[in-house]
Amino acid sequence: MVILDTDIVIDCLSIYQPALDWLDSLKLEGEVCDEALSIFSRYHLSHGIGIFDALIGQTAIALNLPLYTFNQKHYDVIPNLRTVQPYEK
Repeated sequence: MVILDTDIVIDCLSIYQPALDWLDSLKLEGEVCDEALSIFSRYHLSHGIGIFDALIGQTAIALNLPLYTFNQKHYDVIPNLRTVQPYEK
């Protein structure tokens, strides 16, 4: 698993070739990314899910972990995702 800071993500989204080359050299979980893109494509207009929310949700599913969040509404459309509010607000 690779955790990226936002500056790396921004470089990738800006199509900065060294960042893309580096990303391509990693052995990322393609299925997670593919499923996240599918969720995003399916629900971004109807439910407002963002690409990063889709990726976060699919990563939690792939790792068989719950997602701790207070933004449960953002993730309602992702099948098989377990969300938990970790404390009272």
